[in-house]
Amino acid sequence: MGLTCLLLTSDAALLDVVRTTFSTVGVGLELCADAASAIELTGRRHIDGFVIDCDDVRGATDALATIRNGRSNKLSVVFAVLNGKTSVSAAVEAGANFIVGKPVPDALLRSHLDIALPRMDREHRRYFRHKVDLRLTLASSAETVEGKIMNVSEGGLALTHFGPAAIEGTVANTIRASRNNRSSVSCQG
Repeated sequence: MGLTCLLLTSDAALLDVVRTTFSTVGVGLELCADAASAIELTGRRHIDGFVIDCDDVRGATDALATIRNGRSNKLSVVFAVLNGKTSVSAAVEAGANFIVGKPVPDALLRSHLDIALPRMDREHRRYFRHKVDLRLTLASSAETVEGKIMNVSEGGLALTHFGPAAIEGTVANTIRASRNNRSSVSCQG
């Protein structure tokens, strides 16, 4: 699965430049024309990067701030496209990593993208979840809990435990129990 970037714009010229530039390096694009649908999408899933047309889409700057405050996309790369209304400092404060002005020069966008790609790759690897279905037994001196590993990522794994016991403490890693009977394991090496 390759890198994916969300483009929030209703500007056909910007869409054309971004589509051309990003496709040359193999980054897939998803398009949203309004801030509400972009916010809804980013609340449901992880996206490796964003291009946000801050001044020509109503609510786009708020969408940028919302993306940065969410769990899944707070570390994703964000390109803010400005057109005279939003200041550079306001875009950076909202969470933009890269700033470009309209009309967007292809060479400038490409140079920013060349810098951003390693970070986007890193974020993609960090967030990618490999689905697994493995039975698990956690044992401590006080109790034994059966469970199942659901997915594995670079940062750890997710598991479901069976039975009424809530797992808390340390068993080779930090295990935190949550209300819905799912536990997350954070592996640090």
